[in-house]
Amino acid sequence: MLEIAKFINKKMIPLLMLFIILGMVFGYFFPAMSSQLQPFVPLSLFIMLYPMMVGIRFGEVKKAFLQWKLVIVAMVLNFLVSPVLAAWLAKIFLASQPDFAVGLILTGAVPCAGMIIAWTGMAKGNSAFTLVITALSLLVAIVFIPVWMSLLANAYVIVNAGQMVKNIFIVVVIPLVLGNLTREWLVKKKVQKVFKKLLGYFQLYQPLVCI
Repeated sequence: MLEIAKFINKKMIPLLMLFIILGMVFGYFFPAMSSQLQPFVPLSLFIMLYPMMVGIRFGEVKKAFLQWKLVIVAMVLNFLVSPVLAAWLAKIFLASQPDFAVGLILTGAVPCAGMIIAWTGMAKGNSAFTLVITALSLLVAIVFIPVWMSLLANAYVIVNAGQMVKNIFIVVVIPLVLGNLTREWLVKKKVQKVFKKLLGYFQLYQPLVCI
């Protein structure tokens, strides 16, 4: 499994393109499968997010505010510009396709998660700051995603904000809490070598489950 994860890290971009194409082809020929696979979505998201949560020290979120200008820019882009722009594009290009319109709005309303850290690393950017912004965005998203979807997507479908909050709790809050508890437990037990080894596995494992 570790060798597979290393291979995926090395060939990330072509593999992502391949699996996107395969997913589109599969969805085109077997559209009815979407309803059968839907119950597995929360579990898949949990498996994807939990390793990332173990690697995040949420106590360091406050340190991000030392660079408060960058934090404000990131939050404005994530939770104002992105969803409004997505809704505008949906209205122009997808007004007759409500399912696609809602999908585009949802894509704009949901901030990037773990893979943005990987992309930042590949671009030789500030991975530490990205990690903190990702953690902060996940916390803010718990409130903003249901709000934006209720405001922007109701023109196409009926949005159940309560159900959305419940789903976010399952796929974001629970992995967040369990990941932080796992990290604190490992640190408290003073198993630093084990902890660092686990983080190494998690960093390799995350691209595997994302693909």
